[in-house]
Amino acid sequence: ADRIDNADELLETFLETFPEETSPVQLQLLTATVKLFLKKPTERPQQMIQLVLSNATQETDNPDLRDRAYIYWRLLSTDPEAAKDVILSEKPVIADDTSSLEPEMLNELMNNIGTLASVYQKLPDTFVARVRNPVLMSVDPPADLVAAANAANAAEEAQQEQSSAPVDIPDLLGGLDLGAPAAAPAPAAAEAAPAASGVDMLGDLLSLSPAPAAAAPAAPAAAAAAPAGGFDPFGLDMLGGGGAPAAPAAPAFPTTTPYQKNGLAVEFSFEKNPATPAVTVIHGKYTNTGTFPVTNFIVQVAVPNYIQLRMEPASGNALPPQGAGHIAQKINLNNTVQGQKPLMMRLKVDYVFNGAPVSEIVEVKNFPQGI
Repeated sequence: ADRIDNADELLETFLETFPEETSPVQLQLLTATVKLFLKKPTERPQQMIQLVLSNATQETDNPDLRDRAYIYWRLLSTDPEAAKDVILSEKPVIADDTSSLEPEMLNELMNNIGTLASVYQKLPDTFVARVRNPVLMSVDPPADLVAAANAANAAEEAQQEQSSAPVDIPDLLGGLDLGAPAAAPAPAAAEAAPAASGVDMLGDLLSLSPAPAAAAPAAPAAAAAAPAGGFDPFGLDMLGGGGAPAAPAAPAFPTTTPYQKNGLAVEFSFEKNPATPAVTVIHGKYTNTGTFPVTNFIVQVAVPNYIQLRMEPASGNALPPQGAGHIAQKINLNNTVQGQKPLMMRLKVDYVFNGAPVSEIVEVKNFPQGI
């Protein structure tokens, strides 16, 4: 516009084919038309800029061209003087300063291309402080602490030697002569003994001679002390009352079906050990009775934070149609507040059915009674 008098006439001929031009040509025509209007804000350039902005924002699918047109439009409609400062400003000269760096420094910057050294174009040592680790020096402890530690060690060793000394068995048994039968107790000693214990249990267990006749009444008392049914809590059956009774059988629970759709069924059966009532083992069985095969079948489980969950891998992820096969999976649950809060879980079932992905979320709360 400064050097060519008829710039508007020449530029107008190119705008006639603006929609058919390539993207680089359209970007250059848009910028040239805006600059012409800022240089010569007369009627003809005003009509030209309205035409080119309309085509660039409404008749094109090029995002770069459309964004630049909207930016120019906003600048011109808001503050033409600011638009002139931005669009007609002098472009800085692009200079290549790579040759100004020494080869050694350039190689070092290339090695640190992912750090701030490549941004600052400075070596890391020039702006990163090096901190040396402190050197630990051995210091002799005070003499009183050493003496106290030695005294404590000596006391501990003496105590260990005393505890490991051999034990004199006759001292523990009160000088009992194991070779001869015990003498009959004096009448005063007999009256001092408890009425219910007419037997010298220690003498009977350790003496090699026959027991005196007075020990016979002890058998009914011992039999009465044993639990009903002859159960020996120590498993020794010392009184000959028979073995321990069989453990109670685990209760049976009904199966549940928390998910059933498109011929698919997720069936749960339950197993519990009476010895660990907080632990529940769920045996999952996934079947497909529909007419289409199911692939990528995955069941995920979420539980509250008071329940511990451990899922074992499923036996597969594909279900043939018409119930021709099934997938098995075991789920282990531990209710840490058994009896206070009920067992609950949330299932996320993902699969591909007839070529379409399906994702379902099911909340499971109604577990069988006793779970």
